[in-house]
Amino acid sequence: MKIAESAVLFNSERSLVENHQKKETLIVWKAGEEKRPAIATNNGQGQMIDIQKHISSLNESTQVSLSAQALRSQPINAVTEPSAEESEVMVDLNIRILRAMVERFTGKRIRLSSQGYLQANNKQPSPEYDSAHDGNASARVEPPSQGGLIYESYESYYEKESTGFSAKGIILSEDGEEIQFTVDLNMSREFFSEERVTIRAGDALKDPLVINFSGKAAELTDTQFSFDIDNDGTTNQISFLKPGSGFLALDGNEDGRINNGSELFGPESGNGFRDLAAYDGDGNNWIDENDNIYNKLRVWTKDSDGNDTLFALGEKGIGAIYLGAASTLFTLTDARNAMLGEVQSTGIFVRDNGGVGTVQQINLVA
Repeated sequence: MKIAESAVLFNSERSLVENHQKKETLIVWKAGEEKRPAIATNNGQGQMIDIQKHISSLNESTQVSLSAQALRSQPINAVTEPSAEESEVMVDLNIRILRAMVERFTGKRIRLSSQGYLQANNKQPSPEYDSAHDGNASARVEPPSQGGLIYESYESYYEKESTGFSAKGIILSEDGEEIQFTVDLNMSREFFSEERVTIRAGDALKDPLVINFSGKAAELTDTQFSFDIDNDGTTNQISFLKPGSGFLALDGNEDGRINNGSELFGPESGNGFRDLAAYDGDGNNWIDENDNIYNKLRVWTKDSDGNDTLFALGEKGIGAIYLGAASTLFTLTDARNAMLGEVQSTGIFVRDNGGVGTVQQINLVA
């Protein structure tokens, strides 16, 4: 082909979107004292880290956990108890190890804003506390505690690029042929990455699922009750839910009561929604009447006198529970601003009448 004349018009456009999010939270509480949100300082960027910051939702997480038992398992003299100075040195060493782990995961230096914040002490439980308590409401007391730390870091990066090209024109060949043309070409790419790090130490929070059948968000009582939330054979003092909400439970031994945290969803694994998803027999991302567990699930409530009631899902009009959730970090405190727990994430359930309610994972201070 021999071109005699031509008129060609090009057009192109490009867009590039980049979004980088980085959020951190730190909760630290002192042995023998009320649990309150703590603040840490990020020396690398000079930013304050506050418990009330929200963390973006994430389906999978990496968790490094050191239990209170592990932290207490330090070598001691077989005959004599360690001195207060020795105990302080060991606790300080634990804190240094934890700080090094946080810095390794995040790539920047972290320091606690209150030196010695996690120093252990030898406070004994109040005489009012009885380890053989039968589950009735007890006085507000602190069980033996070593203090604790929860650090969470979430980072995500999103990038999307698209470029479009178009050309149109007229070509006239030497032999008189006229060619009109239009050409379009589109190129695009997309990238997303996210990472979440959770480090828990000491008396870390416990994470059961809660059904809010009354329509409002979960709230915790100032009065505490004895319950073995972590299924370690030792009862803990925990706040219970106020009227309108109940713990989602599975009465494994069918004795008509919830005996410990193994019959709830989340306290042992830290992810109640994932625990519940293991029973999704048809894989539709819902726990509904097609799943064998549906008729076995119970909503566990307790009145102000400590009396327990177990309701079937149908008794509360709950038709199906969705297995997805979004992170909704929110601190639950009492009138003195002492930490009772925190809302970790929130999902939904569908009522038999077509209405929709909420399911929340609540981290309890134990």
